[in-house]
Amino acid sequence: MTRARASRLRIFLATAALGFAGGGFLLLRPHPLDSPRDLLLSVLVRERTEYAPHYSNAGFARIERDMSEAEVQDLVGQPLDKVETTSVHGEQQWLVRYSRPRGDASFWERNVLYGYGGRVLAKSSGLFID
Repeated sequence: MTRARASRLRIFLATAALGFAGGGFLLLRPHPLDSPRDLLLSVLVRERTEYAPHYSNAGFARIERDMSEAEVQDLVGQPLDKVETTSVHGEQQWLVRYSRPRGDASFWERNVLYGYGGRVLAKSSGLFID
C-alpha cells in the first residue's frame, strides 16, 4: 500500500471512530466534492490524478450553474482541455476538464459543462475507476 493510500485510510478510520464515539455514526469528509464511497474506494484502487496548474478543490466547490467561463477560470484557472459536444436536443456544449488520469489509472474527475453563451450548465466530480 502506498504512503498516500495508507494516510487516507488512517484519516478515514479515525473519522469513522470519532463518529461512533460521538454516539452515532457521522462521516466527516475531507471535502464535500468527494462522496464517502469514493473516499473509501480511493484507498483500494491505484489513483493518479493530474490537475490543471491553478486548480483547487475549494475553487471548484464554488462553481455554480450559470457562471461564465471567465468567472470559473477566476476560481480554478485554465482547464487541461475543452471538448465540443452536442446535447440530446442538438445544442452545442463544451466539456471542460480540470483533471485527468496520469497513465492508465483511476483518477479524481473534475469537469464543467458549458452550454450556449458560455454559461455553466453542470459540474461533475468523483472518483473515476479504471
